[in-house]
Amino acid sequence: MEQKLGDDDREEEWSSSSSSSSRRKVIVVGGSIAGLSCAKALVQPQCQCDVLVLERASALTAAGAGLGLDIHACRALQEWGLASALAAISMPLTVEQNRAIDPQSKSARLLARDEEFNNRSAYWSDVHRILFEALPQGTVEFGQEVVGFEEIDEGRRIRAKVKPSSGDGNEIKEVVGDLFIAADGINSSTRQRLVPSDKRQYCGYCAWRGVFDYSEQAAEEIAAAVRKAYADLGKCLYFDLAPGSHAVLYELPGKRLNWLWETR
Repeated sequence: MEQKLGDDDREEEWSSSSSSSSRRKVIVVGGSIAGLSCAKALVQPQCQCDVLVLERASALTAAGAGLGLDIHACRALQEWGLASALAAISMPLTVEQNRAIDPQSKSARLLARDEEFNNRSAYWSDVHRILFEALPQGTVEFGQEVVGFEEIDEGRRIRAKVKPSSGDGNEIKEVVGDLFIAADGINSSTRQRLVPSDKRQYCGYCAWRGVFDYSEQAAEEIAAAVRKAYADLGKCLYFDLAPGSHAVLYELPGKRLNWLWETR
């Protein structure tokens, strides 16, 4: 991959490391979990790819809440050599339980229970971090915003225009690659440029979510009360349904509970 209109160290390194025509040059827009997962998959030796991730944020920061990793996500992380890292940041969810909640009596009726759920729970930021740390140094460029792109060489390559996302720098540099992956989220500016007629429509749902930390002694009493109502916390993902709403609850490593409540 070649870069133009810039002469910083990263550009020189990227150009020199991408001199082999047998290797595909990949630009990934967005350095969240999706973008870093794409990058990690593509830097595997069998893919023969050089990858550059362009992330608008200025640094890796804590974000998100709990994350459920199904068997396919866990298998991918393990195949990428992250089995030990995954075990250190996550815990097994071996059961999923669906219940119907009566809002009047507050009683719960069991709908289904899967004893072979085979998922794991983790804190979003921890998954993000282990993916970032597993990439070759310099793969991710922070503080870079893609402001345009176009096909070149009769559609065989893509030229992206990039500028600093913050500060006073307005210099535009160009990055050229064989493959262009948009992983820049629900409000993707890349998608808006590529498919301007695609309009998202609000479907009427509203969700609240968070993480309750009960590692402090003052919170132990609350955690004990929650465990009374959810006896299998620690190994079970609870999915409770009520008219017009549902709630999700499961435990995270480090004495934390992930909760979500969604209404329509």
